[in-house]
Amino acid sequence: MLPYYTLCDLGRLSVDDYLESRNVVARVLMPLMKYARRRRVEVCLRALEGLIEFEPNWDKRLKYSDFVVQYAKLKGPERVELERCLAQSTSREVAMGLFQEARDEAKREGFQQGRREALREGLLKAIQFGLELKFGVAGLALMSEIQKIQDLDLLNAIQETLKIANSPEEIRLWEPPTSH
Repeated sequence: MLPYYTLCDLGRLSVDDYLESRNVVARVLMPLMKYARRRRVEVCLRALEGLIEFEPNWDKRLKYSDFVVQYAKLKGPERVELERCLAQSTSREVAMGLFQEARDEAKREGFQQGRREALREGLLKAIQFGLELKFGVAGLALMSEIQKIQDLDLLNAIQETLKIANSPEEIRLWEPPTSH
């Protein structure tokens, strides 16, 4: 038997019909419903309060709070207003914890991305130095293709190959990225 689905155009549903809903899915989707633009912060706040009240799993709260804020498409001042409202909310400890956890996660992801980029840049510099030292201008001619590579394992392989290569052509045995 196939699963049963209900098709629903959220943009046609009045958010006012769901402000007090005990259905966590309805609460999370409230920012996608019909309401006046000036109510975005209020709707987002009520959605988050419902999520906090009706979803016991902390990881799911964190995950779906991101959806709520994305769905609401809050601008900078609206985000500040939302945080101010959350600080005064009955669910303030949990809500502010969610925002702090989201900030911490973003910092961790940014740090990891920064480390990855720094490692990539270091590998590229080492490869460039090795190509220039070993093969001169002929070796440096490969750099325009090598700089397109994002895969750190491939860059490491090129650097290792550089140690034993006798010509730039031996370095070219790897396949450069193809453009789609």
